[in-house]
Amino acid sequence: MNFLEMKDIKKSFGSRTIIKGIDLDVKEGEVLVIIGPSGSGKSTLLRLATNLEEIDSGFIKYKNEYMCWTEKNGNVKYNEKKVLNKINKYYGFVFQNFNLFNNLSVFDNLKIGLKEVLNLYENEANEKVKETLDKLGLREYSDYDVSKLSGGQKQRVSIGRAVVMDSEIIFFDEPTSALDPTLTNEVFESIKKLKRENKTLVVVTHEMDFAKKIADRLIFMKDGLIIEQGSLEELENSKNIDVKKFLKS
Repeated sequence: MNFLEMKDIKKSFGSRTIIKGIDLDVKEGEVLVIIGPSGSGKSTLLRLATNLEEIDSGFIKYKNEYMCWTEKNGNVKYNEKKVLNKINKYYGFVFQNFNLFNNLSVFDNLKIGLKEVLNLYENEANEKVKETLDKLGLREYSDYDVSKLSGGQKQRVSIGRAVVMDSEIIFFDEPTSALDPTLTNEVFESIKKLKRENKTLVVVTHEMDFAKKIADRLIFMKDGLIIEQGSLEELENSKNIDVKKFLKS
């Protein structure tokens, strides 16, 4: 079953076209890794999938719910707020620059969504946060101010924020790009735990060693288009010059 379906997606910023007509589907429980050179549109594609940017054409559907679609007159229509709120609860987003609340503790960073979005009771919210902190090895940092954490710890908190909300699909936008190798490994271990739990994951990364270890399917993007997709073996045997050059580099 396709958990996410994106069809004929296009997006421009001013006169610059970033996404040039992409079809993408993500199956439930799949780990999809998106690779490609800088400026190929990878991050923009994630932002479109999570309604952080609006599409110019095409449609986006989660399960059987349409987030948006193109009408016959060419105008894009987004679904009513009630439906968008429902879809919004399907996914979590882990940003490369963390996007945490630096004035809150680790515990409260995870708790705020449970209270403000899911409207959980205090005790239930507290228990879910404790469970998630234990799962990601962050319980000892529970009372720390986020501003005092290392980059790797901050990124694990960011992952925890998506996990605690029971997000069915989690998007990662270059989750280790700002980290040194030691901290990168901390984040990789957290993501691998999610894979073992059969979470649906979409990961944009430049770390090919990691991509090879977790990807069920790889997508190679360049200049706003999907150039090649398939298993690691299929990409490694690709005859496309850009794909071969990227993998070798």
